[in-house]
Amino acid sequence: MPSYSIPTPRLQWRPLIFQTAIGLTIFLGLMLIWHPLFLGNYLLFHSLVELFAIVVAFAVFALAWNTRRLVSNDFLLFLGVALLFVAGLDLLHTLAYRGMGVFEGGGANLAAQLWIAARLVEACSLWAGVIFLRRRLPLKLALTGFGALAGLLVLAIFQWQIFPTMFIEGQGLTTVKRLAEALIIFILLLALVGLFRNRERFDRHVYRLVSAAVVMTILAELCFTLYEGPEGFYNMLGHYFKVTSFWLIYKALADFGLRRPFDLLFRDLKRGEELLRLERDELERTVADRTSELRQAVAQLEHRTEMLQRLAAQLTEAEQRERRRLAQVLHDHLQQLLVAARMQLAVRLRREEPGSQLGMIDNLIEEAIGVSRSLSVELSPPVLHDGGLVAGLRWLAESFGAKQGLQVEVEAQADAEPEDVNVRVTVFNAVRELLFNVVKHAGVDRARVEVARDSDMMRVTVSDQGAGFEPEGNTENFGLLTIRERIGFIGGRIEVHSAPGQGVRVDLYAPLAQSPVEQPVPTQG
Repeated sequence: MPSYSIPTPRLQWRPLIFQTAIGLTIFLGLMLIWHPLFLGNYLLFHSLVELFAIVVAFAVFALAWNTRRLVSNDFLLFLGVALLFVAGLDLLHTLAYRGMGVFEGGGANLAAQLWIAARLVEACSLWAGVIFLRRRLPLKLALTGFGALAGLLVLAIFQWQIFPTMFIEGQGLTTVKRLAEALIIFILLLALVGLFRNRERFDRHVYRLVSAAVVMTILAELCFTLYEGPEGFYNMLGHYFKVTSFWLIYKALADFGLRRPFDLLFRDLKRGEELLRLERDELERTVADRTSELRQAVAQLEHRTEMLQRLAAQLTEAEQRERRRLAQVLHDHLQQLLVAARMQLAVRLRREEPGSQLGMIDNLIEEAIGVSRSLSVELSPPVLHDGGLVAGLRWLAESFGAKQGLQVEVEAQADAEPEDVNVRVTVFNAVRELLFNVVKHAGVDRARVEVARDSDMMRVTVSDQGAGFEPEGNTENFGLLTIRERIGFIGGRIEVHSAPGQGVRVDLYAPLAQSPVEQPVPTQG
């Protein structure tokens, strides 16, 4: 089965660079405006940023959930389910932030622990999501798995308190925190590579936005490996990158999906149509090639069949020439010699006494002359060539009556005489073979031969009321296969009708008109 590939969409770099420049301008503008505004109230800034990310995550889940039956791949659904639980962890992170007063004893370490937990789930989901571009997502298993994972992380942080320490007051980030951020960045890089390898399965615009969101998330994680305090510059810069990342995800999966749903949700359908078109074209080419090969094979078969028919006609003609030559030799030479010998013997017999051995020799010579004459006639009946097929069949009926004791009735129409001598000879020999079958197998002493015209064909029917047989699979036992082949060589056919105990009727069909002039059969040499 041939394989097909849809050409990979080529990125248009100029629009991408232009959009990136606009995005950076907006990003820098927000920093210049927001930084003085929230400088004195970082808790408000952090809460708004995190709540924005949480709302976007819930929006992505809602979109993925409500469109899950419309798309042919489950990347969007998998990412939506993952972001639902990421949003839950981010909500706990927001509530645990220093100054919120929700969790007693909570502080920068608790918030950092929840941050790392959420980012690990997000990074692994972006990395593993490309699997479901080709496979179906077991939804119940995904919900159960993400729920269990989020539950275990919450228990490890709040109940069991076995989650590693991420921040120490007065000292800053721990080594484990920086290693965890490095691991998250590495996983995000793997996700970026996976998106690139599967870019042909995305809308071009969606691919650019999702890839840019992953890059923004990587930049955010780099910032979170550098800050010294929860209200430092790199902490704030990392949240800016996070805002940008979630805004890009929103544009790619929520806003874009709502504005142009068919381009996003039915992209795989378009790809399937393209593949079907390519397969249809390939199938049409294959059918055309096979049809051409079949026509050539049929033409070669027809040519070889024609050559075989010509060869068979030439063989029949050569056989008849040889038969007539042998009959002529028997008549003109052997019989004449035998007659001359008998004449000489007759002279001697008149001088010998009656009852001598010369009389016995004379009888033997007379018998030899009779056998020679009979053999000469059987080899090439003169009546067949001089009087035609019907006359030859009547002579054949008399011969079978005299020699085989089979009474053959011949009934013929006057206009059922073939023009081609090869047809006459072939049909004559076939009828003789069929009459021999009657003598050997039918168990009767009567048979019937009918000659009639059937459109442009002649029909010769040989029938008897004897034992009969089952035609299916038994034609070879009665010599019918050879007759069928010979009749086929002259453009005719045979039909056998018989049943056990109901006799046999064989219809021979042969052309009446003169066959085309035979051309010499080409020889190889």
